[in-house]
Amino acid sequence: MSKLYIHTAPATFNVDCKKANTSVLDSIDGIYEMKVAFHNTVGINEKAQNALSRLHDAIDDVVFTQEWNPGNLLIFNNLRCVHGRGEVKGERWLQRCYGSSIIPAATVIELSKAIAY
Repeated sequence: MSKLYIHTAPATFNVDCKKANTSVLDSIDGIYEMKVAFHNTVGINEKAQNALSRLHDAIDDVVFTQEWNPGNLLIFNNLRCVHGRGEVKGERWLQRCYGSSIIPAATVIELSKAIAY
Protein backbone atom coordinates (compact mmCIF):
# COMPACT_ATOMS: atom_id res chain seq x y z
CA MET A 1 0.00 0.00 0.00
CA SER A 2 3.06 2.25 0.00
CA LYS A 3 4.00 4.30 -3.04
CA LEU A 4 7.03 2.14 -3.75
CA TYR A 5 6.29 1.60 -7.45
CA ILE A 6 6.72 3.56 -10.66
CA HIS A 7 4.06 3.16 -13.33
CA THR A 8 4.99 4.25 -16.86
CA ALA A 9 2.09 5.12 -19.15
CA PRO A 10 2.08 3.33 -22.52
CA ALA A 11 3.23 5.54 -25.41
CA THR A 12 -0.19 5.19 -27.03
CA PHE A 13 -1.86 6.99 -24.10
CA ASN A 14 -0.25 10.33 -25.05
CA VAL A 15 -0.60 11.81 -21.54
CA ASP A 16 1.39 14.61 -19.89
CA CYS A 17 2.22 12.47 -16.83
CA LYS A 18 4.40 9.71 -18.35
CA LYS A 19 5.56 8.26 -15.00
CA ALA A 20 3.86 8.22 -11.62
CA ASN A 21 4.85 6.98 -8.20
CA THR A 22 2.07 4.73 -7.04
CA SER A 23 1.05 1.95 -4.73
CA VAL A 24 -0.11 -1.43 -6.01
CA LEU A 25 -2.81 -1.94 -3.37
CA ASP A 26 -5.18 0.61 -1.83
CA SER A 27 -8.08 0.47 0.61
CA ILE A 28 -11.07 2.38 -0.75
CA ASP A 29 -14.07 2.58 1.58
CA GLY A 30 -12.69 -0.43 3.46
CA ILE A 31 -12.34 -2.58 0.34
CA TYR A 32 -8.93 -3.49 -1.06
CA GLU A 33 -8.33 -2.55 -4.69
CA MET A 34 -5.36 -3.60 -6.78
CA LYS A 35 -3.85 -1.42 -9.50
CA VAL A 36 -0.91 -2.80 -11.37
CA ALA A 37 0.15 -3.30 -14.96
CA PHE A 38 3.00 -5.76 -14.64
CA HIS A 39 4.47 -4.88 -18.04
CA ASN A 40 5.08 -1.23 -17.09
CA THR A 41 5.29 -1.09 -13.28
CA VAL A 42 8.54 -1.52 -11.36
CA GLY A 43 9.49 -1.38 -7.71
CA ILE A 44 11.66 1.54 -6.62
CA ASN A 45 13.91 -0.82 -4.65
CA GLU A 46 14.72 -4.53 -4.43
CA LYS A 47 12.19 -5.24 -1.66
CA ALA A 48 9.36 -3.60 -3.64
CA GLN A 49 10.38 -5.39 -6.85
CA ASN A 50 10.44 -8.75 -5.03
CA ALA A 51 6.95 -8.08 -3.62
CA LEU A 52 5.72 -7.24 -7.13
CA SER A 53 7.23 -10.48 -8.48
CA ARG A 54 5.58 -12.53 -5.70
CA LEU A 55 2.23 -10.88 -6.47
CA HIS A 56 2.64 -11.72 -10.16
CA ASP A 57 3.45 -15.35 -9.30
CA ALA A 58 0.42 -15.61 -6.97
CA ILE A 59 -1.87 -14.32 -9.71
CA ASP A 60 -0.36 -16.75 -12.23
CA ASP A 61 -1.35 -19.60 -9.88
CA VAL A 62 -5.09 -18.75 -10.18
CA VAL A 63 -5.36 -17.32 -13.70
CA PHE A 64 -7.91 -18.61 -16.19
CA THR A 65 -8.38 -17.81 -19.87
CA GLN A 66 -11.62 -16.78 -21.53
CA GLU A 67 -12.04 -16.49 -25.28
CA TRP A 68 -14.49 -13.88 -26.54
CA ASN A 69 -16.63 -13.87 -29.65
CA PRO A 70 -17.77 -10.94 -31.81
CA GLY A 71 -20.60 -9.13 -30.07
CA ASN A 72 -19.59 -10.14 -26.53
CA LEU A 73 -19.82 -7.44 -23.86
CA LEU A 74 -17.81 -7.43 -20.66
CA ILE A 75 -18.35 -5.02 -17.77
CA PHE A 76 -16.02 -5.10 -14.78
CA ASN A 77 -14.53 -2.91 -12.08
CA ASN A 78 -11.01 -2.26 -13.30
CA LEU A 79 -9.66 -1.97 -9.74
CA ARG A 80 -11.27 -5.16 -8.45
CA CYS A 81 -10.47 -7.51 -11.31
CA VAL A 82 -6.98 -8.53 -12.25
CA HIS A 83 -7.13 -8.88 -16.01
CA GLY A 84 -4.93 -8.88 -19.04
CA ARG A 85 -4.74 -10.23 -22.52
CA GLY A 86 -2.48 -12.36 -24.60
CA GLU A 87 -1.41 -11.87 -28.17
CA VAL A 88 -4.10 -10.63 -30.54
CA LYS A 89 -4.05 -12.35 -33.93
CA GLY A 90 -5.88 -10.77 -36.82
CA GLU A 91 -7.98 -7.64 -36.57
CA ARG A 92 -9.17 -6.32 -33.22
CA TRP A 93 -12.07 -3.95 -32.72
CA LEU A 94 -12.44 -2.69 -29.17
CA GLN A 95 -14.76 -0.06 -27.77
CA ARG A 96 -14.26 1.21 -24.22
CA CYS A 97 -16.42 3.16 -21.86
CA TYR A 98 -14.95 4.24 -18.53
CA GLY A 99 -16.79 5.02 -15.31
CA SER A 100 -15.51 6.49 -12.07
CA SER A 101 -16.64 7.01 -8.51
CA ILE A 102 -14.25 9.98 -8.27
CA ILE A 103 -15.35 11.89 -11.36
CA PRO A 104 -19.01 13.02 -11.55
CA ALA A 105 -21.28 11.10 -13.94
CA ALA A 106 -21.44 12.34 -17.55
CA THR A 107 -18.12 14.22 -17.26
CA VAL A 108 -16.14 14.09 -20.50
CA ILE A 109 -12.37 13.76 -20.02
CA GLU A 110 -9.72 14.19 -22.66
CA LEU A 111 -7.23 11.40 -21.92
CA SER A 112 -4.37 13.49 -23.25
CA LYS A 113 -4.98 15.93 -20.35
CA ALA A 114 -5.71 13.32 -17.67
CA ILE A 115 -4.03 13.54 -14.29
CA ALA A 116 -2.58 10.54 -12.48
CA TYR A 117 -4.29 9.61 -9.21
